Amino acid sequence: MRGVFWIATGVAGAGLWTSAAPSLVYPLYGRQWHLSTTVTTSLFAVFPIALIVVLIFAADLPDRIGHRSTIQLGLAASLAGAVMFALAPSIGWVFAARALTGAGVALSMGPATAVQVENAGAGRPGRASTANTVATAIGVTASALIGGVLIEYAPHPARLTFVVLAAVIALLLLLTGMLPRHDDRRPAVPAWRPARFTIEPGRRRPVLLAVAVVAASYAIGALMFSLGAQIGHALIGSSDAVVLGATIALFAVVIAGVAVLARNLPARPAVTAGAGVAVAGLATLIAAATAQSLVLFFGAAALLGGGYSLLFLGGLSLVSALTTASTRASAFSVMYLLAYLAQAVTAPALGVVAGHAGLRTAVVAGAIVLSVVAVVAATAAVRRSSADDRRPPADAFATPLAVDPEPGT
Repeated sequence: MRGVFWIATGVAGAGLWTSAAPSLVYPLYGRQWHLSTTVTTSLFAVFPIALIVVLIFAADLPDRIGHRSTIQLGLAASLAGAVMFALAPSIGWVFAARALTGAGVALSMGPATAVQVENAGAGRPGRASTANTVATAIGVTASALIGGVLIEYAPHPARLTFVVLAAVIALLLLLTGMLPRHDDRRPAVPAWRPARFTIEPGRRRPVLLAVAVVAASYAIGALMFSLGAQIGHALIGSSDAVVLGATIALFAVVIAGVAVLARNLPARPAVTAGAGVAVAGLATLIAAATAQSLVLFFGAAALLGGGYSLLFLGGLSLVSALTTASTRASAFSVMYLLAYLAQAVTAPALGVVAGHAGLRTAVVAGAIVLSVVAVVAATAAVRRSSADDRRPPADAFATPLAVDPEPGT
């Protein structure tokens, strides 16, 4: 059903909008409640931590209550989180809101992607992955641009962006009533237990090295989404929220564009190119922070988006090529868990450095460390990969920002 497909696609886009919505508001929270960079980056980290918890303890929920009910539960949690953001009288509320939205996105994105695949249409295996990529890019872009405009020109800059987000989620929640229940087709499932992950013993090291490539891309996303607005404001000297939002939007648009253009690029060249582009982007970010150049900041965002996308796609392709059909889903779960863990560690670590040595030092140190991580992970993964450069099935792809998903996020 065409309508069902596009509703599920809307859920995917809203998931990344929800993830990225606070990115431009972090500096406002810092000024309003006199928060350190450590606190604001820890606030970013709450989202991937909530995702990890849900992925471990509620991975089989769609099999138990159906796709539609799980999507609705996730959207309800995201809606509650958006409302809490809009009303938050203290930073404690904001942390709780971030956790709720993280859990909500984790619950809704997986079954929404499954609904997309099931309703993509016969003979169109790549439609779901392409639509997912574009939708999530639109979600981040809308969050950054609409949020930037509201913060810059509308009243209540720390609140109104979440009112708009809550309205979008509420509309989607109503539309999900059109989704099929799947009750009649859902098989019996065994008693609940935490998710278990399996990788063939002889493939564990190369698979984990490929996973490290994806984790490196997610760590880059953590840098951009947790500190991007603060870098633009404090180091580049731009106080215009629209300009800062455009920078984050550019990062997301390049991720999606490269994902579409490079979808047929073999895994190893993608990983190698991704590491090179990421290092170039991180070096440009250092130059932008040092020279206080907005032009270089935009260039860094574009290069980092390209590096992120290539690293993600190449790493995902290697994981797919190195696993069998019976363990591939488990390997992808490991991939996402470690990728989100990388985000949850990277953002607070950057915040701690910024709190003790200053934001510029944190950016320089973080860029150097991430460059080394990207190069080492890419080199090791390519050298250890014994599989040929075949692509995984089209619907194995998720967008680099999906819950996947950004970026992110």
